[in-house]
Amino acid sequence: MASMKTTLSMISLALAAAAACAQTPKLEPLPLSLPKPLFEGTPQNLKVPNLEKPTGKMRPAFLAPSGTLNVARGNLFQAVLRRLR
Repeated sequence: MASMKTTLSMISLALAAAAACAQTPKLEPLPLSLPKPLFEGTPQNLKVPNLEKPTGKMRPAFLAPSGTLNVARGNLFQAVLRRLR
């Protein structure tokens, strides 16, 4: 019986230590450079139940863990389209 109590107390101590070590990362706003909106053609009348209406306000900052870098910036990419068989 004493060994079971010891085992349970060790497990609870390990869980408490793991919870103390697990920290949420510090979030910072990630600067985004978005292209200028461009509207071409005839606008369609979209009646979709989950479509958000434009607010006219700036969108909130995108938060990412501190130290996050955009590894795609400045790199060239090439898309290859293949037909799936």
